[in-house]
Amino acid sequence: MLRVLVSVLAMAPAVGGMQVVGLGPGRTGTDSLKKALEILGFGPCYHMSEVLIELSGISTEGHLELWRDAALRAGGALPHNEGKDLVEALREWNSGVDFPFAMFPDEMLEAFPE
Repeated sequence: MLRVLVSVLAMAPAVGGMQVVGLGPGRTGTDSLKKALEILGFGPCYHMSEVLIELSGISTEGHLELWRDAALRAGGALPHNEGKDLVEALREWNSGVDFPFAMFPDEMLEAFPE
């Protein structure tokens, strides 16, 4: 177990940028995963609670519109190149789990292919 933990810690990001995208839906341990990722050095971790409460202290102003635009694009009601940019809006986060990430697996993988 210690060897695995050391390996994971060695891969933790040294600088900002999305490194981990968890696409599991809410109520499946995502809050525990969020806390674990932050302990392992992949924080701050974006979670639906951030949209509502900003627990990490990072502003999520405009994020409700961000996710609305993503839903409209996914449903074909908004052209692919219009609306708020996911990469730009999430640039301060190193990981993300729960909703709304889980609602947009294709968009998340396109925005953060690494």
